Amino acid sequence: YFQRAKTCPTNELDSVLQEIATVFPSFANQIFVRILVKHRGMQLHLAYEKLRATGFEVSHKRLQALAHYFRTRSVPPRWLHLPDFELILSLREHIDDGEMQEWFGLQFLSYWQSPCRPALSGETLQRMRPLWGSLRPTKAAQLAPANVCGLGWSKKDTCELLETLVDMNDDAAELARELLQRGFLTPELMNSHQGLIGALLRVDQHWVVERVLLGEVVLHEPQPSVALSLLRALDAVLGDPARPALTKQQCLHLSNFLASLEHVEKASNMMNQGLEATMRLVAKVKPKERGQLLSVVSKHFLEKEQQPGGGCLSRQAEVPNPQEPGWEQQDRTSMLHVYERFLEKVIQFVSLEEFVTRVAPLASHHAGAGLSSKFHRWALTQLEHSQSAEIVLSFFGEWVLNICNPEQ
Repeated sequence: YFQRAKTCPTNELDSVLQEIATVFPSFANQIFVRILVKHRGMQLHLAYEKLRATGFEVSHKRLQALAHYFRTRSVPPRWLHLPDFELILSLREHIDDGEMQEWFGLQFLSYWQSPCRPALSGETLQRMRPLWGSLRPTKAAQLAPANVCGLGWSKKDTCELLETLVDMNDDAAELARELLQRGFLTPELMNSHQGLIGALLRVDQHWVVERVLLGEVVLHEPQPSVALSLLRALDAVLGDPARPALTKQQCLHLSNFLASLEHVEKASNMMNQGLEATMRLVAKVKPKERGQLLSVVSKHFLEKEQQPGGGCLSRQAEVPNPQEPGWEQQDRTSMLHVYERFLEKVIQFVSLEEFVTRVAPLASHHAGAGLSSKFHRWALTQLEHSQSAEIVLSFFGEWVLNICNPEQ
């Protein structure tokens, strides 16, 4: 009987199934799952109606059998379509197995983001909410931001969807533009999704910068790529000569952002790429309002481990080495001491007192000729002004003897 049901022509299938239903009515699950759905590739709702039309008992048990069959084999049925999910939805309340309900919900998420499906309206997705509303999928199963654009949902429903089902670290530029236009971007939503902030920087960096300066956007343990993009955006926007000077409150929020970069672990290359922007931003904060900012920022470019004699070693960034023959073809790189670049920038705008009291010292340092020369000229200029004995002695002990050569 099973072989006949598998191999008979389509126009004979009804009569074969009617005969089986008469002789073996308890075989409904096997007929439904193994023959109609798996072997003959029939869509779920059509197979269900075929059973009904040929005399088999139809109920939610057929769906449970289907879910059990494919779950135990870790192979999803790739032919589920919207009418199939409509059928599942109509019988879902009778399925009391939570794992099976979750399995059907995950199949719907897979269908939602399938590039081959017809367009799903916001109304249709809301109607199917019982299937997916309680899901908390893994990152691999989450929706791409492009799959949730243009739904027309309320702010509450949209934010709930983004919080639970959407991978905001995927390309979210189109979604960010829509949320911005609809006024849905709350500080809570932005701060909980750094990928959304990164996307907004590509859409409207001025808008993001203003929110940083208002204290609405706050990065906790920032991702390196987002931190670098935000650094560059702040530098570009605040570098506009026509922009008024920062207020005290704006300086505070800018300082908080720069201080948050200490959480970027093992990102020396990022810190090196963002160094110039970082130092220009530090220079925009007035000395009286910088407080411990310079101390915190200087430590961004140092390793965390204290050396036995005090101080820390410079972070190193991997950079292309153009002096190596054939470096472009062989992608040869060299290691750059990032702290040297930091010192070259910081001496362009700080006083000797702030330098000595705020900048974190190195454990040991053998500066290149370029840095030694620049540092020597800056030191001579600073020492022309009245300085306390304590500052001068500390400057010589911690810095001059480490950076300047004996003649200098």
